[in-house]
Amino acid sequence: MRKIIDIETGLWKRVEGLALLLDTQPKDFVVQLLKQETDKARNGVSNLLVPVVMFHDCGNDKIATIKAIRKITGLELKDAKLASESPRIFEGNEEYSAKDIYDNLVAAGANVEIKNAA
Repeated sequence: MRKIIDIETGLWKRVEGLALLLDTQPKDFVVQLLKQETDKARNGVSNLLVPVVMFHDCGNDKIATIKAIRKITGLELKDAKLASESPRIFEGNEEYSAKDIYDNLVAAGANVEIKNAA
């Protein structure tokens, strides 16, 4: 819980600093930023919407799914096995986009879906 509070405090200090540079109140700065991002999302362009892969389960071939998870994440066998045992979210990275991750997991037989997450 303390880590979350530290992160929130750090983010708020950054917002206050940016608001000061723009000669506005922090609350007004955040409202303006969210309005801009909402407008972008309505037009299909947003930095806040990131495609993610929602992993539900391994499907019929657990071994192939574990191999795909290892390939995507670089995890060791034990960690990839643990990752395959419960639902989770995979985000794209420098090497694999969310679409690539989705394609690899589907090819391995996993039950997954791709969604846009804020």
